[in-house]
Amino acid sequence: MRMGRWSRVTLNDVADGCRKALTNAQDLLADAALLFDAGRFPRAFALAQVAQEELAKIPMLYRAGSEIHAGHPVDWDRLGRRFRSHKHKSWAGAITEFAHGPGDETVKERIERLKEAIAATPEQLRRKEQALYVDINAGGFVAPSEVITQEEASDLIRRVQANADFYAQTLPDNLAGFAREMTDEERRVLDMTHALLRDSSEESFLNISAMLRRAGVRVRDAVRDREHDGGDDPA
Repeated sequence: MRMGRWSRVTLNDVADGCRKALTNAQDLLADAALLFDAGRFPRAFALAQVAQEELAKIPMLYRAGSEIHAGHPVDWDRLGRRFRSHKHKSWAGAITEFAHGPGDETVKERIERLKEAIAATPEQLRRKEQALYVDINAGGFVAPSEVITQEEASDLIRRVQANADFYAQTLPDNLAGFAREMTDEERRVLDMTHALLRDSSEESFLNISAMLRRAGVRVRDAVRDREHDGGDDPA
């Protein structure tokens, strides 16, 4: 899609893009599983990494949809660049794992896990290249089969599958939210997300992430209550 076309993207287009990214990532994971079962571990690893990057388009698009829904301007140029950037898509994949990590983690533990995953992004992209191409190191030339192990491929497929399952479970409800008026609580969460993106200090990240986590629960409760009441204000 050329940059000029981004500015004509509608809320329906965003929802369609999210669904197609999820379906394509699921297909890529299925192909990775076939390669893994055939003992083609480097190729399975590379395809799982591509699936991770495809899944990363979902939060990028969903954020743009939230902006449209709230009546905020969207930086389409920035989105277009990130949509094609392997680095930014790998970061977004790390953030997805952060979002659905172990439930018994503290916020600080989860932030540390996120920071480690983001710091590992360059190595993850390098491993994808090594899974596809002959390389050279101090000991000479090395083939992908000499670099990528069965365990490494299995671990990546498992992690990316968990991300795909997370989106398969949450995306329908999230996209359905575009069809109704945004609640005050959802607007507050969107504003907090903007603050988080503007201020990258660790203290701010910890504080705002904790608020977002609590607010997410309040948003779900508010929406559930409103649906239970038929959309009317309580008497």
